[in-house]
Amino acid sequence: MANSLPEDALAEILVKLPVKTLLRFCCVSNTWFALINSPYFEDKHLKYLHSKNRKVVLVKRFIKNEFKTLLSFHSHDEHESLRSVAPNIELPSWNRYSFDIYGACNGIVCFSDLSEIHLCNPATRQFLTLPPSLRFDPPKGFKSVSPHALGFGFDPSTQDYKVVKLYKLYPKSRSNYSYLGMVMGVQIYKLCTNSWRKVDLILPQVVNIYPPCFPATVNGCFHWDASDIDPESGSVMRNILSFNMCTEVFRKIEYPSDARQPHVRPDVFVLDGDLAAISIKFPYLPFSSLLYEETMDIWVMMEYGVKESWIKKFSLQTPMAGLNLPLSSWNDDKLLLLQRVGEDGCLISRSLRDNSQAIMKYDIFGTELTLRAIVYQETLVSLSARGDGLSWRNMDDQPGESESY
Repeated sequence: MANSLPEDALAEILVKLPVKTLLRFCCVSNTWFALINSPYFEDKHLKYLHSKNRKVVLVKRFIKNEFKTLLSFHSHDEHESLRSVAPNIELPSWNRYSFDIYGACNGIVCFSDLSEIHLCNPATRQFLTLPPSLRFDPPKGFKSVSPHALGFGFDPSTQDYKVVKLYKLYPKSRSNYSYLGMVMGVQIYKLCTNSWRKVDLILPQVVNIYPPCFPATVNGCFHWDASDIDPESGSVMRNILSFNMCTEVFRKIEYPSDARQPHVRPDVFVLDGDLAAISIKFPYLPFSSLLYEETMDIWVMMEYGVKESWIKKFSLQTPMAGLNLPLSSWNDDKLLLLQRVGEDGCLISRSLRDNSQAIMKYDIFGTELTLRAIVYQETLVSLSARGDGLSWRNMDDQPGESESY
């Protein structure tokens, strides 16, 4: 009966199913396999998923007593807990502190320790290690170049995925001290060609880019929390650096003025599809387990790129023991945070929509500096269909064993 259905009618039925079910249905017949793996169905299913906003929480953490780095996958259930929705994946033994997640787009996740870069679709288990980036020789007057930051996103004009890699320069002498640590070099990887290219781009003056607590993509642009030096006062000023995946143009976006004050820690993220900033006001105390109250202000940029359009949307009081580091936003009404518990970190969430100050603590732990969480969407998007000769492999073939759930 299924084979007698017109393809369009069959697609309308199957498109409403989750990825895991569709992958199982590939075994029903050659017709179903061809349809589910076709670019037509992949695109149709992706559009349906975007309309339904079904999201999964991806957690990366290092388990100290087992000495392994895990990716785990969780979904919110009716009891307000996070349940496992896929097998854990044990990652190779990279440097557990420099390894980080650099974004997720259409179900494709980018992670790296800055020496090797990897793309994967956790739902289909496809895993791709990018080729090494090109040799980057320091220009005259500089002794070294080092990789400093990554961004990952989708170029809708070419239907391609890109990774942008930024480099820092280090001078040989004090005569070039004003350039110390400035981001000066850029390389861009395109999945469709599986290759890197050096680009001569004009960057705003940036002296530091901070690790992405919130990989933030809005309006086709990837955003980093960055800083530069104020030319008048000589003080460090935090700002947002953006990169347009389509036009390949950098620009600087200022945080709200209240988020650039002393004893305020800002970061950039996405809330309900808009560029947003979180500024955390905290007392000047050394890291400790003392109980103190943090104030988290949530700002939203109502008109992208216009600094006057920042509005304060939420102001939250979060009394907690230990350091609370924001990790991600979820369902546009929750913040996922890292709470320090002894030498480890624990995943917690805080509602944005009520004044109850209720904290939900999850049974998800890892070494404090290694615990990261992002919210992404499971899709059928294929890495192998994006370029010729891509040598991808199954994530379950990584060193270590996947755990059952």
